[in-house]
Amino acid sequence: MFLEFINLLTLCQSEEQLRASVKDFSEKHELDKFFLYGFGSHHFYLHQRYTSNPDMVMQNRVLSVHF
Repeated sequence: MFLEFINLLTLCQSEEQLRASVKDFSEKHELDKFFLYGFGSHHFYLHQRYTSNPDMVMQNRVLSVHF
């Protein structure tokens, strides 16, 4: 799932396309179950959740996409 998500992100050419792609992907897959993600003013961020306790999130970002 993670590699499919990375491939999806690399094909985005604008902020609007990135937002729409993330929304569609999260609706089709259980992205919220494994990752905490969101948008800042000029970037998209992704943090991994602990599989043993999905309410806890790892401190360091797994991914940051700047636009």
